[in-house]
Amino acid sequence: MTHTLIPDTAREAAPAPADPATPEARRPSGLFQQVSVLARTEFRLFLRYKTALMYLALPGAFLLPFAVMEPTELVPGVLSVHYLLPGTLVAIATTLGLVHPANVLTMRREALVLKRLRVSGVRPAAVHTSMVALVTLLCLVVGAVFLALVGVMADRLPADPVMMALGLLLSSVSMALLGTLISPLVRNGETAQMVSMVPMLGMLVLGGVMIPLDVMPDSLATVLRFLPIAPAVDMLRSGFLGADAFGSIQELHDAGFAELWVNALPAIGVQLFWIAVFAFLAHRFFRWDPRRS
Repeated sequence: MTHTLIPDTAREAAPAPADPATPEARRPSGLFQQVSVLARTEFRLFLRYKTALMYLALPGAFLLPFAVMEPTELVPGVLSVHYLLPGTLVAIATTLGLVHPANVLTMRREALVLKRLRVSGVRPAAVHTSMVALVTLLCLVVGAVFLALVGVMADRLPADPVMMALGLLLSSVSMALLGTLISPLVRNGETAQMVSMVPMLGMLVLGGVMIPLDVMPDSLATVLRFLPIAPAVDMLRSGFLGADAFGSIQELHDAGFAELWVNALPAIGVQLFWIAVFAFLAHRFFRWDPRRS
C-alpha cells in the first residue's frame, strides 16, 4: 500500500508544475485543495487496507456483553443497559483514532513518503487534517450503525441524537490527533500498532466505557472527567437518555433541551481544550523524516 499508492497522493496534492515565467508557478495549491485531494486518497487507501477495516468491527465486541446482561433499574425509569450502552460508541473513536493514524503515518514516514510530500509543497496542516477528516467520517458512519444496534438492544430511541453526534465527533478528532502523536515515538508500523494499544485500553478503562466512573472514588472520578474520553461518554449517555448524566448516577434526572445543552458546555469545553493541545503538539513534534535530528 505504502510503496505503490502514496506517491500518487504526493503528485496530486503537490502544486502542479508550470512555466516559471507565469504567476501560477509561484502560487502553491490552497490548503482546502490539498486537504480535499489527500482526504479522497486516504479514503481509497483505507478501503484497500484490510487491517484497517478490522478496526471498524472491533468495537462491536463491546456490545456483546449487553446481549446477555440482565437489565436492572439503576434509577427510576433508567435500566443499566440504557445507561451503559451509549458510552460504548466511544470505543469506535478510540480504536480507530488511536491505531490507524499511528500505524499508517509511521509506515509512510519510514518509506520517505511524508518527506516527499513536504518537499513537494504539501502543507503539514493538510496531511493532519485529511487524516483527522477520514477518521471522523468513518467514526460517524459506523457510529450511526452502532447507534441503531444500541437502540434495538436497549429498546429505546435516543432523545437527542445531535448531542450524541457531537460527542462522537469531538472524541474522533481528539483521538485521531492523539494517534498522530504516537507516530514520532515509534520506529515502524508494527511497533506503532502495539504502542497505540496502551493508550487505547487506558482510555477505555479510565474514560468510563468499560468501568463506569460511579464505581470509582469521587476524587478519582472528578479527575478522570477532565480526560478526553469521559466527557464524550457523558454526552452520549445524556443525549441517549435525554437526562443530565454529567454527574454521578445518583444525580441523574430528566432535563429539557436547553438545560441539557447548558450542562453539556463543560464537557464540550474539555474536549475542545484537548483538541487544541493535541493539534499544537502534532504540529510541533511530528516527524516527517525517519532520521532523528
